[in-house]
Amino acid sequence: MSPKLWRRIAFASFVALIALHLGWHLRFAPPNVFPLPFVLAIALGPLLLAAIAMLFDFRRGLFWAGFVALGYFSHGVMEAWTSPSIRLLAHAEWLLATILVVAVGAAGLAERRTARGGARAA
Repeated sequence: MSPKLWRRIAFASFVALIALHLGWHLRFAPPNVFPLPFVLAIALGPLLLAAIAMLFDFRRGLFWAGFVALGYFSHGVMEAWTSPSIRLLAHAEWLLATILVVAVGAAGLAERRTARGGARAA
């Protein structure tokens, strides 16, 4: 696949990860202990920083989104193991984070392969 298609997949999973957290904290499992703005800042802060980076350099910002997604992967796995009430949301979180990381990596590899002059013979 082309690097552009991989980047589209990565960006779609990035946007879905943001939407997931908005739905998670606003609708499905609102916070009980901490104030909502604090929880949203903690949950969405790293993703929004990556979004700002994408405004300046899309590829580099997408790389940072993939890097940040590793933390969301860990969070999703931990929540899936410990919180039965939000297990489905947690599985969606680690799955979207995995898709994002794999797509960013595949885009980089496809771009290097294209820059070398095409795919190597198998």
